[in-house]
Amino acid sequence: MKKKGLILVVLMVLLSSTVVFAASVNGTFAGLPIVNVKVNNETLKPSVPGIVLQGSTMLPARAVAESLNAVVSWDQTTMTASIEKPDVTMCFVDSIEEMDDESWVISPFGILDVGQDQDVTVYYEVGPMKEKLYEYRIIVKAPNGDIIKSSETDSYEITAYGMVGYLTIDDIDFTKAGNYKFEFQIKYDNAFKSVESKLLVIE
Repeated sequence: MKKKGLILVVLMVLLSSTVVFAASVNGTFAGLPIVNVKVNNETLKPSVPGIVLQGSTMLPARAVAESLNAVVSWDQTTMTASIEKPDVTMCFVDSIEEMDDESWVISPFGILDVGQDQDVTVYYEVGPMKEKLYEYRIIVKAPNGDIIKSSETDSYEITAYGMVGYLTIDDIDFTKAGNYKFEFQIKYDNAFKSVESKLLVIE
């Protein structure tokens, strides 16, 4: 065999080995290499994994979007997936004072002591969204991820000016120290979706 031909054969073997190795690192799905996806250093575990197809990485839109507090809606008629990320700001407040010019003065905090039956007021700002009537609420998750409390569901017609307000969640049992997650949820397609979250430290 000529030297040029030998080099070509070796190169083909190396490339073939690389492809096999890449495909076997995380396993395969439908015959395609699986891609592990991490968001903020946390590995996603969607029902359908990310894959490599023709040199491009294909990721599950809903799993990735929801991990970033975005919402995915699906239009079967047009076969269109839409991703929306509302601009939401949250903070925990001791008090809210309304001024003469209708502005508010808030006193934020971020740490509470362990205890039962505690009330927490959450101030929020929601940026402009598609104009319509939205239902929303705030849920509270314990450090283990269990939902332990929810505010009453409220509604508001969010416009180009967005929305500003506050909700108080009553009688929360902070029986263990740790980080409690408060999630702001908006109803999309008859289901509440988390669009922002904030941690409250219980010591």
